[in-house]
This record gives sequence, C-alpha cells and structure tokens, in this order.
Amino acid sequence: MFPGVGSHYTTMGKYFYDNFKVAKETFEEASDTLHIDFEKLCFSPDEKESLDKLENSQTTLVCVSTAMFRVYMKEIGIKPMYCLGYSLGEVSALCCAGAIDYSAALQIVRDRGLIISDVASRLDGTMAWTINLEQNIIDNICEDLRAEGEKIYTSAYDTPIKTSISGTSTAVNKACNIIVEKGGIGIPIKMSGPFHSPLMIEASLRFKHILEKYQYRDFDFPVISNVTALPYNSKDEIIDSLTLQLIKPIGWQSSINYLIQKGIDKGIEMGPKNVLKYLVEKISNKLTVYAFEKEKELKIIKDDLIINESDILKILGKCLASVVSTKNRNDNNEHYQDCVVKLYNEILRLYDEIASGKIEPAIESVKVAVDKLEAILKYKMLSQIEQNYQLQKVLGGKFLKMK
Repeated sequence: MFPGVGSHYTTMGKYFYDNFKVAKETFEEASDTLHIDFEKLCFSPDEKESLDKLENSQTTLVCVSTAMFRVYMKEIGIKPMYCLGYSLGEVSALCCAGAIDYSAALQIVRDRGLIISDVASRLDGTMAWTINLEQNIIDNICEDLRAEGEKIYTSAYDTPIKTSISGTSTAVNKACNIIVEKGGIGIPIKMSGPFHSPLMIEASLRFKHILEKYQYRDFDFPVISNVTALPYNSKDEIIDSLTLQLIKPIGWQSSINYLIQKGIDKGIEMGPKNVLKYLVEKISNKLTVYAFEKEKELKIIKDDLIINESDILKILGKCLASVVSTKNRNDNNEHYQDCVVKLYNEILRLYDEIASGKIEPAIESVKVAVDKLEAILKYKMLSQIEQNYQLQKVLGGKFLKMK
C-alpha cells in the first residue's frame, strides 16, 4: 500500500537511503530525472518549505515509496498479490507494479502537482475531514446542500466513520456546521483545494494530456484503482483512471473490503507515517498491516513472513503430521509404499538428523520436505483446495525464501 500527500516529512526514507544501495540509487535516479537534489529535499530541515510544495511532496513520496519497495523486494522478496495506493499513491503502485517507468512516474506526478496547485489557486475551494458520522449521512448532507445551490461533494471514503468532503469554502463551512450538529467532527484541511471533486475538472483535463504523452506496460501484479475500487483490467485503463481520480472520490474502504473478500490477510505500507495502516485498522481486523519505515519494522516483517532457521524443525514436524492426518482417496494402492511411505520416511529421517544435531538446519530442508509432502498429497488424490490448505497450514502463513 502506497500513501498519498500528507504523509511526507523531513528525513523520510533516510534509514533506507543510508543502509541500502538500491534505495540510494533510487534517490539518485530521481535527482537525475527532475534535476533536483532529492537527498537535500527529503533530509534537510532547511528544505521543509520547499518539500511542502505539492509538486515536491508528490515526487518525493513516489521516490521514497519506490525506494522502500525496492528494498522490500531485495530483502523480503515476496511478490505482492495486489498493490494499491491512496490518491497520488496509485501512481507509486502502478510504478512498482511495472506499468509505469520510474522516471516517467516522477515526471507525471510533478506535472500533476503543478497542475493541481495552479487550478486550486484559482478556485475558492477547500477540503475537510469528517469523523464519527456514517458515510451515508455525509453523502446526504452534501446532497442537501447541492440542492440549495452549493458546490460540495464527498471526496474520500476512508473508513465507516471517516470521510472527506470537498467544495467551495462556504459550502464546506456549512457542511462542517451541520456535521457538528449531528454529533460528528468536521476538520478543515489547511492549504488544500477541492480535490477529488468535479470542481477539479480543469485539472483533470489538463492532466489527461500529460498522461497521453507516456507509454504504459502490462502489470507484474494487479493494482487496485481508487475510482472503481477494483483491479485494473489492462494498461489501457491507466490514463482514464488517473484522470478520473482527480474528480471522483477515493474508494479506499471499498478497495480494502475487496482485498479482504479475496482472502488477503496481510499488507505492508510502503511509505512514511503509517496513515494507511491506521485507516485499515479502522476498517477491519481481518487484515494485518505492517509498517515499513524503520529498521525494527523490517526485522518484524522478516520474522513474521519469512521462514527462518528457528522454524525449520517445526515445519518438518507439521509435514509428518499432515501425512498421517490426511485421508488416502487413491484406491490403487500398488505404489503406496513408494509414493507415501518412502517419502514419509525420508522426511522423518531429515527431521531426526536435524533434531539430533547430525546435520545443521538449512532453509533448503524445508523445500525438500514440502516438495515431498506435496507429492504425497497428490498421490492421495486430495483436491487442490485441500492440498493448498495443508501446505499453508504446514508453513504457518510464512513464505519460503531461497537464497
């Protein structure tokens, strides 16, 4: 998951820059592409005012998020089943999924920031967060005010009781007053414009012309669109989706619910501040989200997601238990001795040799044992669903990373 504007701060990404060559190279590539010193812009306290400019906060977030993702792939290496981003973060997601070249992504978001800033500066518009009221109540407030001639819209659906509204300053103030009357909280966002609303139609049209200048590639893995809260069907949808994103509300909650329905139970936020982790935790407890910003968080992810030496004996024991506990549905027992008993004994021998200290535990031992278990389950004619369940049970939700 890749965050959007508002997550940036001075020194973001410094741990990765200082400790991983691939991250430093990502910063250097950004500097070469946009002819800006990204190291200075991100890390120097003297550059805070410059960093806060929309075109800079957007490009630095893409840089930092991409650097983090590249470190993740090098150090963890588990290919994502899905990627998604919040607003601007969708460009980072598309970049890391291979659909947009990194240098192109940087140029796209810089132009995006310049266009949005220019259009917003000529509009009497703003945004506000709304808290403690359900989404349909906020929608109704906006609808009622529009019926009175006000220009105001729900611009983000973050959690069941947190949304954003965008509109003219007068309309947003009126809405906030009504929200307070109904028991909610309305928090105006300083130095903002009426983002993700029809008031940004000029920015949307101008941005589309920018997007049409670039080439796009097929996805390495699916990316969720902010507009539809569903995966892109093809690279041909990128221009329209990113264009509509400027005038349509962000469907963050629907996006997370889609992933949960697909069985996703773990996510990693690739960016500073952990805002998305907070939002997901307010949506559901079915999805565990990891921060990925500091050294200790990298270690936590490795320990929780990657099989290490301390897991080896336990996994081999689970392999043995799986063989014993699963029913044989193969009526032809002619090869049972070779296909089940022999492989079981080979796993048992490996377990005993490691347990007794005859051989050192090695990650390769897990792959050997799991491959033998998989062959046994296939011989027993378990369904693919049953096989997958047994293998996941054995691995305990962790992944095998071979050197």
